[in-house]
Formats: sequence, structure tokens, C-alpha cells
Amino acid sequence: MAVILIGFKNHSDESLVVEAGQIKFSMTNNAHFPSPVPTLTELKDTTDEYSAALDNMGNGANATLLKNEKRKKLEDTLKRLGLYVETVADGNEVIAESSGFKLRNKPSPVGVLPKPANFKVIPAPAKGSVKLSIDKIHGAKTYLFEYKLNANATDDRWINILDSQSSLVISNLLSGQEYIFRVVGIGSNPTRVYSDEVSSFVL
Repeated sequence: MAVILIGFKNHSDESLVVEAGQIKFSMTNNAHFPSPVPTLTELKDTTDEYSAALDNMGNGANATLLKNEKRKKLEDTLKRLGLYVETVADGNEVIAESSGFKLRNKPSPVGVLPKPANFKVIPAPAKGSVKLSIDKIHGAKTYLFEYKLNANATDDRWINILDSQSSLVISNLLSGQEYIFRVVGIGSNPTRVYSDEVSSFVL
């Protein structure tokens, strides 16, 4: 669904006037929006009031208070009009964009995450610990690190550790034993592409 940008607090005074004018121009005689709520006349009036308040800014504190009041009124008018546009467009981005309102950027689908690169397993300072690391993967929400004892016929299950970082220290391993390690990035796509398995003895 198209999402209209209806936050204007970061607009400068001048850019708010310009954008309000662009929206009024785009929606005038636009067949997609036959009965705007609020009306375009109301939008023009609130824009003109705000512009007049800006022109009067050099006349003391009261002028600043008036300007802030008129700006809030214009922002509220634009927000209500944006909600009307979003309702009428009903997810059609072409119709929504024809209103002159800006649309939120849609996140691009990441797809299947790539195989982890530069996978390293190195001894950590503490006895019985190793540090695993890979290059960061774009689109990965978390990383799944897995390990198991090598050639353990009685228990061949992987032990799993989830972490938000692309490096991890695993502790409390059996000193002098060989382990197998692997890692995979996890994103929105359920398909998992694991790294190569790396074998390493633990000091």
C-alpha cells in the first residue's frame, strides 16, 4: 500500500510553503481526487495565512508566536489531506503520487542472503574459547553460529547460538578437542546458505 509522507516538522519554513503549493497545483482538477477533504480552498487559505505570517516575522515575539500557530494549522491541513489521498489511492502508487505528496521509500527485497565470506575461527584469550567471525552480510537480521565435536558418533547434533553481530566468542569448550564450526546469515527469506565448515582444535 502506498504510504503518504505526512510529517512536515523537518521542513524549513520556505520549503513547507513550496510543497503545499505543489500539492494544491497537482490536486487541482485531478480526476482521481474529485472531492478533497479538506478542500483545496482551505489548503490555499492556510498556506496564504502562513506566508503572510512569515512576511511579518521581523515584528517581535508576537509575530513569531503567530507564525508558529499558522504553521501548525498548515501542517494539520496537509496531514488531513494526505490521509484523504491515501484512502482514495488505496495502494495505487501512481494515483497517490499524482497528488503531489511524496511517498515513503519502499525497502528493496533482499532475497536469499549470500554465503558468508571470510569465515575465520581463531583461539580466544581464555582457555577453551574460540572467536568466530565473518564479513557482515547486507540484509542479515541475525547470524546463526553452529558448532559440534568432530567425529562424535554418539551425538552429532549442532549446537546453535544466535547473535546480532557477525563475530562471536564461544566459551566453555573442551580443551584439546577438535570442533567443527559453521555460520549462516538470517534475513527475511527463509532459505539459508551456510558458510564452509571449518575444523579447529580448542586450546
